[in-house]
Amino acid sequence: MSDETVKCPVPWIYPEDLVRDDDPGMGLTPAEIREVQDVLGEALVEQTQRLLADMRSRAEILHPIPADPGEYLTWRLGLSSSQGVHLMSLEAERAVYSRLCRASARGDWATILFAFTKAPGGGQELPGGSAVQPIRDALQARRTALRQQTAKRLGCTCS
Repeated sequence: MSDETVKCPVPWIYPEDLVRDDDPGMGLTPAEIREVQDVLGEALVEQTQRLLADMRSRAEILHPIPADPGEYLTWRLGLSSSQGVHLMSLEAERAVYSRLCRASARGDWATILFAFTKAPGGGQELPGGSAVQPIRDALQARRTALRQQTAKRLGCTCS
């Protein structure tokens, strides 16, 4: 390890903590928001309805799900492998549904954009996301540049 790397204070800071999420540079521009709303508005409604339907059908398969934490743990441990798959899918769908609903209620179109588009390394894209993928890529590039500028201001000696 070189002396420069040891002296650099930034490696000890998680990259997403370098700039606050509410920093104006971390969000979409008004024109981008309008475009994302136009493209994904209907897809957001369809996706949340689809998630609700999927969660209902999985909950019916798993019914009754105990409300008591102790009973729930015992119940969960006794699930068959196929029931376990349904439970894991239900939990994943609930997380996505919750994130989309919270973002929609806040008018957080950046979170919705990220949910519908692919990450640079791959990942899953929801229907309608390909039309706004360039906006995600541009926002991600702006966020990365802002984090790098902040790191440099903090004394980052890395390249």
